[in-house]
Amino acid sequence: MSFGFVFPGQGSQSIGMLAQLVVADSGAVIRATFDEAQALGITGWVRNNHDGSVEVLAQGTRDQLSGLHSRLREGPRAARVDEVEVSEAKPTTGLNSFRIEGEG
Repeated sequence: MSFGFVFPGQGSQSIGMLAQLVVADSGAVIRATFDEAQALGITGWVRNNHDGSVEVLAQGTRDQLSGLHSRLREGPRAARVDEVEVSEAKPTTGLNSFRIEGEG
């Protein structure tokens, strides 16, 4: 299944993804993203931006990020995701877990 973004890399190579989400309820999206990223074993962060959008920096394998990307597009039941923009991000050293960050 393709959503207009092709994840680079193969197998267990660590790659990065930066996503910007336009949402109706940022709190529900942040919590759902955190839970899904932890379940998938992804490292990185999620945060609420000043404009009400949600930003996600995620690192993992192609399969892990593809799974997260699908869940981001679906959104949680408690919120509506209107738009997801995804771009490639260089893997960042020092990210050992997935966390919720303060406002960006």
